Amino acid sequence: MPSPYSTIWVADGSSKGAQNILLTTAQSFIIENSINGDKTSNELDQLFFTKLFRDESSLQPFLCLRCRVSHCIYFTVNDIFEKYKNFCADCLKADLSDEFLNDGGESFLRIPRKSDSKAKRRFVRRPIDFLFFKKMNKEDVPFGVDVIQSFDPSFGVKLSTWATRKVQWSAGLKKFLRQYGFRNISPFALLANTSSKRVKEACEKYGYKDETLIDLQKLHASYLKIYKQAKEEYKTQTKSSSGWIPDYQFLQSLEPKQENDKNLLKIDRAIRALESPIIVEFNEVYENKFLEDPQIWGEDEDKNLILMVIRDIGLSEIKKKIEDDKLQWDKQPIRKTIWLLYSQGLSQKNIQKEVKKQRMFISKVLAEKQMSEIISQNTVLELKKYSNFESSFKNTTIVDRFIDQFSFYLCSKNDGISPIRKFVREVLDS
Repeated sequence: MPSPYSTIWVADGSSKGAQNILLTTAQSFIIENSINGDKTSNELDQLFFTKLFRDESSLQPFLCLRCRVSHCIYFTVNDIFEKYKNFCADCLKADLSDEFLNDGGESFLRIPRKSDSKAKRRFVRRPIDFLFFKKMNKEDVPFGVDVIQSFDPSFGVKLSTWATRKVQWSAGLKKFLRQYGFRNISPFALLANTSSKRVKEACEKYGYKDETLIDLQKLHASYLKIYKQAKEEYKTQTKSSSGWIPDYQFLQSLEPKQENDKNLLKIDRAIRALESPIIVEFNEVYENKFLEDPQIWGEDEDKNLILMVIRDIGLSEIKKKIEDDKLQWDKQPIRKTIWLLYSQGLSQKNIQKEVKKQRMFISKVLAEKQMSEIISQNTVLELKKYSNFESSFKNTTIVDRFIDQFSFYLCSKNDGISPIRKFVREVLDS
């Protein structure tokens, strides 16, 4: 049986999400060095890292680590899919795999020679080694390679744990889940968005007391002091506002100094335990605002106002989107068919069967996730103008929850067809 250090999971668009490919270069390296790689271990991980950092241009140990990390990502993606599949009918494992299993395990890149070259071969083989990816922009680096680049053994976590965290706390997963109405905020963003008073209340209710409680409060207070600057530096370096994780230098700057993020995660768990009943209460209070039957609305002005604003903004934004897309219909009439099938309630999987196009193409045409977010955000901005919501929307946590609820409402299929699809049908029929 091939070693998990010589086979790599790569997204393939299938129902399984990915296929496991044998990399003979990695396999030969394991055999030649008499490495027993039948099972993964921290010792083997460290061995491959040692060989890699001894010579960052060496392909083989780097390939072995890319294989190893792909297995961690694959099983994490499976766990996430199993957790959410019953709540989102259109959720496909292939979509998650495309986001995180995008490292094909290539060893070389073919580069055309200059036209004045006298060499017989028209291409030069450029090794795709660790140094190659170091020179790339972060957004172009495959997810698995980014896991390897960002991993620091001194941080106090295993490579497998680090890979799992990178998936769970990634901006990609946050965006993916948000299109189905789920809010996925990282522990470190949650800590930054929670007041000291709230942290104390959460920790006390979670059972922390005496010196432990005092230390956690001090830790959170010092975290708030240096978080903003660290996040700004991260934005400057990566050109991204998502995905920040505290490094060892940051942890050592906290009070008390931290060797790892275990105590920060203790605070995170306490906050989430406190927030859970509030989130449930919030859903109970506002879920009826999203019912479409006017008889159920009664005299509730808030319900009428929310649905009126969502409808007006939804139709406006979708009309702009479709008008822009129409410019391509003469050359690509299939795009119009995609919109029509979507408005009839077909899932993207079934649309794919009808039009014989890749899911990625269909997703880009419809951009449902982006549209629901734009409509939801603009709805909140419009509702802020009304006294009914002005005071509530001063709280960013409440704003985020409204946006999440609106996004969920737009894409939910209460009677077979989601509101956003109904808006599309209305625009197409107009």
